[in-house]
Amino acid sequence: MSSPTSHPSSPSSTSSLPFPPTLPRTPFCPPTFSASAYLSSPPFLSSNRHRTLEDLRHELRTRNQFLSQELLDLVNSHYEEFLALGGSLKGGGEQVGMLRVGLLAFQREVAGVRDEVNSQAREIAELIVQKREMRREVARGRGILEFARLVSELEGRLGLSEEDDQEQEGDSDDDDEQEVLERHVRLYEEIIALRTHVGSHPLLEKMQSRVDKLRKTILLDLAVELRREHSLKVLGLYKKMGAEKECLSILKGTT
Repeated sequence: MSSPTSHPSSPSSTSSLPFPPTLPRTPFCPPTFSASAYLSSPPFLSSNRHRTLEDLRHELRTRNQFLSQELLDLVNSHYEEFLALGGSLKGGGEQVGMLRVGLLAFQREVAGVRDEVNSQAREIAELIVQKREMRREVARGRGILEFARLVSELEGRLGLSEEDDQEQEGDSDDDDEQEVLERHVRLYEEIIALRTHVGSHPLLEKMQSRVDKLRKTILLDLAVELRREHSLKVLGLYKKMGAEKECLSILKGTT
């Protein structure tokens, strides 16, 4: 029995065998390269299915040696550049010293400017305080002048002015007596409120006797009107003057 005839392999049949390509460099470049992910990837498996494990190990070792040498060459090239840089900086200590001196001088200038700014800020703050104080004093002076004017006006209305040659604004004879009393009480209230607003002052203290005389005169006029007519309006004026006790005393005397 004859066996099948075997044909020797020819060069053309050998060249048609699927030789795997060299491992590409690109997959090894990403920073997130993972060996396990690369070896299990479909492109790697499909392109290396005809490669033996030993051939794959050999190529990986060769690639590793190549990359190590490339890394070493890269380090050496930069090291030479670093040495060249060190040589070019010969005498750099003097330059650093000059920079340090310049920096210290700049710091002193900055400190001087800062001190000057702080000094000016304090001066401005003091001037602002003085300005506010002057405004308060001006307002207080105006209040004192207004206080004196109101006192003089009410004295003129009540006939208490000691200046005969000064024209005083009086009340008309046709005015209702209670309306006149109401105007007098209103002026007196303004005087008291202004005295409270201005506060303690020698001029106000000097005029206090005149204010007391105004109060006494107004209360006398109110008493005359209250004895003439027990009016709620007059009772309200007594309350505004803070003289409820005087009012009650008069009412008891007239009953």
